[in-house]
Amino acid sequence: MVKLRNPQNEHRERFKNAQLAHTGTRGDDMQEKPYFCPNCRSNRIKFSVITSYSQSFLKDALSGNITEFKDPDAIAEPEPTIQCLVCSFTGNELRFIKQAEREPRMNSSTTPHY
Repeated sequence: MVKLRNPQNEHRERFKNAQLAHTGTRGDDMQEKPYFCPNCRSNRIKFSVITSYSQSFLKDALSGNITEFKDPDAIAEPEPTIQCLVCSFTGNELRFIKQAEREPRMNSSTTPHY
């Protein structure tokens, strides 16, 4: 039994592998400063970093079938793009940092007094 090559499944596998290999490299570019969402103004803890990839591929001119995928390459960005996981607002990291500096979180005692 001959197993036919499916370029689309290969593409998915390569993309998953590239994501795993790339995990953690963007964290080095991020600043160790508090964030505060400038849109919803309620989130200080739930964020995600957005990473962009470029991937080239070849198509058959007649059928339109994808014949080959290249490995995905991460697109270098000057500053990380951050997304608020509460309201889905997306912006550059500096916007979230500046909002946290404008409205700093006050330390409060969490010891209950009975």
